[in-house]
Parts: sequence; C-alpha cells; structure tokens
Amino acid sequence: MAEILETLMLIVFSAGWYCSIGKMILTKKASGKSLSFVAAISSGYLCGALAKIAIFHETGELSALVYIYALNCVVTAVDGWLVIVLTRREKRLAAAILLQNNGRVARCDAPTLAWEG
Repeated sequence: MAEILETLMLIVFSAGWYCSIGKMILTKKASGKSLSFVAAISSGYLCGALAKIAIFHETGELSALVYIYALNCVVTAVDGWLVIVLTRREKRLAAAILLQNNGRVARCDAPTLAWEG
C-alpha cells in the first residue's frame, strides 16, 4: 500500500512539472520560477532514487519507483534548463528594448489613489 501511495504522489508531482514546462514553452516566460527551488526539488527526487537503490543493495529487490524518481529528476532538470534559457532571453529582450529607447526607461503613469481617513 505504501508503494502505491508513493507512486501516486510521484505521478501527481510529475503532472505538475509537465504543466509547468508546457506553460513556459507556450508563454516563453519563466516568470515566478526560481532555479534554486527547481534544483532543490530535483535533488529531492535524486535522493528518493538513491534511497531505492540503497534498498536494492540491501535486499536485492529493485523497486520500479526508482524509474519514476529518475524520470522526475530528468523532468525537473528540463524545467530548470528552461528557467535558465527563458530568463536569459527575457533579460536580452529587456536590454534590447532599453537600447531601442536610447537608454530611457519607459514610464507608465498610473493613476494615484487618495486615501481618505
């Protein structure tokens, strides 16, 4: 029962990563993504895979979950790679816009709110 629950957890987490990657590919933006967070999650999956391998060395039985952990490690690595690539792209685009405006930062004058007390 514990392996079934662990499998379901990994599948649900995988689906979240696939959605995240899909969103980044569609929007071509990595807004709100942190490379350090993705690296921490990836290292967690790596530790899970290593735990299953350690159990294999003790018992001689390899859990199929090691493959799901490895797959999630790869998926989070792809997510991290996209964060790096798209963040660099966003910075290059921002620099190009700044150069196009002759170094002037575009201003957006938003209406001010008056607080009444």
